[in-house]
Amino acid sequence: MEDLVPVLITYGSWLVLGWVFLDLTMVPIPSEIVLLAAGSLAASGRIEFSFAILAGVVGALLADHVWFYVGRRRGQPALHLLCRLTSRSSQCHDKTLALFSRFGVLSLVVAKFFPGLRTVVPSMAGASGLPYPVFLGAGGMGTLIWVVAISSLGYVFAGQVREMVGTLRHLHAAALSVMLGLAVGLPLFAHMYARRPSGDGNPAQCDRPAL
Repeated sequence: MEDLVPVLITYGSWLVLGWVFLDLTMVPIPSEIVLLAAGSLAASGRIEFSFAILAGVVGALLADHVWFYVGRRRGQPALHLLCRLTSRSSQCHDKTLALFSRFGVLSLVVAKFFPGLRTVVPSMAGASGLPYPVFLGAGGMGTLIWVVAISSLGYVFAGQVREMVGTLRHLHAAALSVMLGLAVGLPLFAHMYARRPSGDGNPAQCDRPAL
């Protein structure tokens, strides 16, 4: 890909959706980059701001549902796996569990602003037995706040963001192939892992936080 800006202009919301989804399924491509870029392009009228917001929210919610499902099916083993994949800290699981137990659904509202939590917290919610409507409401609210906040920064500081995007214009095609492979492979892995029977035949459950 020789230039990221024309790709954003051409594919717009679809690129935002896919980028955010990949980031939240642990592909190391920070969503903030594309959300800032989308806001910047919206400021100059080259993409529709509302569509970019919607795409970011949908992409994030799709990823959240993957990890919520994995957590619901696999319980604490899934959380340990995610912690190993997303954090070097051996206390990742205990810290996330303490956070979720203390703040409950509020942790779903703020998790998107913390890269180390945004993947683990939805799985924690699933493992804790949190009712799905509560997960969807709190997670959806947090996702909307996060997408609007980051995209709005790109809208306000459009000039500075365009300079940043210019540094990404030589992303090699091989990197895109890897991203596409991970886009297919990671959700498939999550589905297969979730369906694998637990040692006792039942998903391990975490303590449910107070709502």
